Amino acid sequence: MKPLNTMTAEELAAALDALNARFPQDEALRLALHREMQRAAQEEWMFEEAEGAAH
Repeated sequence: MKPLNTMTAEELAAALDALNARFPQDEALRLALHREMQRAAQEEWMFEEAEGAAH
């Protein structure tokens, strides 16, 4: 699997859909994925402040 910060939104959605199809009732997996995606988003790329953003 590619690192999250190199995956497109389409690739991420496909990976999540595949896991959900294989393990639809796995709440622990869902929570772990949610936590990891938030961590990756905050640390790697998604929530970087735009240049010149007002605080």
